[in-house]
Amino acid sequence: MSKAGASRALSLTAAAVLALSLTLTPQILGPQAASGAAHGGLSLAMLGMAGGFVHGFGFRPDNVAFRILFSPWISWALMAGGLWIAIDSAR
Repeated sequence: MSKAGASRALSLTAAAVLALSLTLTPQILGPQAASGAAHGGLSLAMLGMAGGFVHGFGFRPDNVAFRILFSPWISWALMAGGLWIAIDSAR
């Protein structure tokens, strides 16, 4: 598997795991998440998840701004950072 193929597989796997875990078990964020405390972090995580799906399926946007936004490094950072913020604010 090439380096590009490995990063696409990682992006797709991370986005799918995040989507499934937040959809099937939202209680992992804690009871305070229902009050909206984790909304900002979840918004960032969802943007990163969208970028993970875009990169994972191999789509490459023509627009330079979207190409940067949906790059794997930005997507991975948004997924991890957004989830960190969401979990930390839900405590």
